[in-house]
Amino acid sequence: ERDGVRLPDGVDDPTRLVICPARVADSGPYTCVVRNSVGHVKASATLQVIVPSSIGDVTTVVNGTLSGMAWLPCNATGIPPPVISWHIGDVLVDTASPKFRIFS
Repeated sequence: ERDGVRLPDGVDDPTRLVICPARVADSGPYTCVVRNSVGHVKASATLQVIVPSSIGDVTTVVNGTLSGMAWLPCNATGIPPPVISWHIGDVLVDTASPKFRIFS
């Protein structure tokens, strides 16, 4: 069941519910209901469909003015939300420095 609605088995093996292709909209609580002549039992699980991180609208060249501010965008998405870090070459940017600031 999902949200109180019986779902089709979808496969020949009723012991498993296969969701293919899984989508974010499929995330949510699911309940397995088992019945026989002497009663029924339920077990629930919550499905969270995860989405790989991606970066959209990539700007490959950004111009900055000497002694001015330069803004470098990183529009990242994913489920769970990705953690963004900045590097100069192979060195992690020290965001505790007053020179660099992170805006969300």
